[in-house]
Amino acid sequence: LREIADRGGIVGLNYYNNFLNDRGEEATTDDALRHIDHILNAVGEDVLCLGSDYDGSDVPRWLSPCTGVAKLHDVVRAEFGEGVARKMFWENAARFFAR
Repeated sequence: LREIADRGGIVGLNYYNNFLNDRGEEATTDDALRHIDHILNAVGEDVLCLGSDYDGSDVPRWLSPCTGVAKLHDVVRAEFGEGVARKMFWENAARFFAR
């Protein structure tokens, strides 16, 4: 994570159940928040963006179909605030791809 941040990259949150938890069960919003918190603590709020893995991997039911990302936005905004949510869901990726 640090190397990616140091090089000006972005890191997308991966939605695959087995990446979000190692319990062998469907990942919860708390599992996603734990990963988000880890990334924020490791590299800050200017690096994190959305991943996905909607290309055939096993994502949690609350994120499927992809319109479930709206729920993730609400959870992130409630936990980390509007500024972090705005950066994670739009600004970080827009800034990176605008280069």
